[in-house]
Amino acid sequence: MIIVATADTHMPKRAKTLPAVLRAALENADCIIHAGDITTPDILDMLAAFAPVTAVAGNADDAALRAELGERRILRAGSFTIGVCHGHGTKGKTLDRALSAFDGRQVDAVVFGHSHSPYLGVHDGVMALNPGSPTDKRRNPYYSYGVIEAGETLSARIVYFDGHGCIIGV
Repeated sequence: MIIVATADTHMPKRAKTLPAVLRAALENADCIIHAGDITTPDILDMLAAFAPVTAVAGNADDAALRAELGERRILRAGSFTIGVCHGHGTKGKTLDRALSAFDGRQVDAVVFGHSHSPYLGVHDGVMALNPGSPTDKRRNPYYSYGVIEAGETLSARIVYFDGHGCIIGV
């Protein structure tokens, strides 16, 4: 199973459409995760044209999206469970908030956003993935999204690309 993970699209403020590099990856997705700061439900429709979407609301999403999506979801991917949250809050670091959002729940991975900073690591046996942003790189040198593969094992990678749509690294 191939899962494309994204977050912090902030559309249409940061971009009018999904970048071509991301759209190409979505063509091969079995499912899609959006970890918040969607800002308009049209984005979810764009994503759903490619594959089923699991999405949560972020701090920049309006009350209607927050009510519809909630701030936490758990996705089943084969024999694995993936927690999805945005990671925003007032205390601690984004990574710590994202991991603690699933305290008491057995998850194999947590996908989160908020910081716009790509991150991939393992904490107490739980994979943590922040795919960064495909449309708002902020202080990062490149735009990015994540790819999770769930088969006999669970693995992930971050795909970096520039403003011209050239993949820089994986």
